[in-house]
Amino acid sequence: MSKHINHLSALPQRPTASDSEAWRIYWSSQGQPWRTRPEIDEQRREKLAQYLAIATDVERGIYPFKNIKLSRADVEWLLAVQRIGREPGDPSDAGERESGGLDLRGADLRGEDLSGLPLTRLRGGLTIRELGNTTPEQRSAAAVHLEGASLINAHLEGAFLHGAHLEGASLLEAHLEEAFLDEAHLEKSNLFQSHLRGANLGFAHLEGANLIRACLEEANLSFAHLLGTLLSEACLEGANLMMAHLEGANLTGTHLEGARLQRASLDSRTALEDAILSDGRHKFAFLADIRWGGVNLTDVDWSPVTVLGDEYEARQPKARGRRVKEKTERLGEYKAAVHANRQLALVLRSQGMNEEADHFAYRAQLLQRVVYRRQRRLLKYTFSWFLSLLAGYGYRLLRSIFIYLFVIMSFAAGYYWATHALHAHTYSLNCYEALVLSISSFHGRGFFQPVQSPGDPVAILAAAEAVFGLLIEISFIATFTQRYFGR
Repeated sequence: MSKHINHLSALPQRPTASDSEAWRIYWSSQGQPWRTRPEIDEQRREKLAQYLAIATDVERGIYPFKNIKLSRADVEWLLAVQRIGREPGDPSDAGERESGGLDLRGADLRGEDLSGLPLTRLRGGLTIRELGNTTPEQRSAAAVHLEGASLINAHLEGAFLHGAHLEGASLLEAHLEEAFLDEAHLEKSNLFQSHLRGANLGFAHLEGANLIRACLEEANLSFAHLLGTLLSEACLEGANLMMAHLEGANLTGTHLEGARLQRASLDSRTALEDAILSDGRHKFAFLADIRWGGVNLTDVDWSPVTVLGDEYEARQPKARGRRVKEKTERLGEYKAAVHANRQLALVLRSQGMNEEADHFAYRAQLLQRVVYRRQRRLLKYTFSWFLSLLAGYGYRLLRSIFIYLFVIMSFAAGYYWATHALHAHTYSLNCYEALVLSISSFHGRGFFQPVQSPGDPVAILAAAEAVFGLLIEISFIATFTQRYFGR
């Protein structure tokens, strides 16, 4: 009994003054370490309770705290009432995740310090279910106002912040995983080392925002405005940046493995120095239909980018949902991959990066051959396969030389065998004579050794070699032109 009394006496007493440190210790002893402010007075608690009783009406734009100025102390009390001190990620939060977090739609929290608060699934805008056929005015009425607020290390996982106003807000190391920030205003906000994995930032305004070292893996940034945004060393693996505006964005050292950049807009101010576009194994950036706008691509290390994400995806028989792709779907993906490789090759060549351009131009030819096969255009497919075999579409010089030597030596062996093994011949060729005859037949479209008749085996071999020689010489010329003149 005495031990129990001693334990109770050891607990901090409820502070009576506005001593922030004393209140911090008190709240921590109550299992609410995220509370740092003195508790609001009874009159304020009654007022907030009245606001909580207001019925929400999306159509009429009515929300419990719309246009109400709230302080951190107010938010702490509201969280305590709703959460009963549960920490983010507590298993007992399952019911809350279903019903949604604290409803602060339309509230005025401008400039408030909300750092470290457990605001998981905060409702600061309309939810996906509520958006429906709402008007822009209705969506705007629900947006919370957090301009200039401090949300450092705040827990906003799964928060609904559609159209929320976060201009100039400090979100350093904030947890925004799976948060809905579509159409949110994050202009000049500080998201340094923030956690945005799987977040929805479609159509979001991030002009001038600081996203250095932020984690945006699998995030959706389609149609987002990132003009002048700092994304240095940010992790954008698997992020969706389709049609995003990246003019002037700083992507220095950014991880873009598997990122979807289709139809994104860049310009000469966009910094891609040391940007990582591939892990060299399974993650490759998608680059189809990008508006490069004069961006400097010489600062990018292209050696790990063996294929583009567009091609890697096209070659997968199953979609992400593990369903088998339709034939028309795969054909469309292969066409897009051809387009992406050709576009990139043109841009790289225009910047003097001929070797890198050759690599992607060659990939485009390989993919085009697959397109012919899937379209059942057998004649074009066969011709394409033949060009690949002979000269690698003009990008494989050594292959042409190897084929040339192989044909010369093979026919030389044929001439030697025909004049020694067939007893009908009145003459025989030694090794060097057979080689000379092969070279002259290959290049001269004929032979100097007399033959008995047009049906003579040597004559037949010489005619066949002449045909092979013509095709290989054409291929060799194309290879030489492609390799050294970049045509």
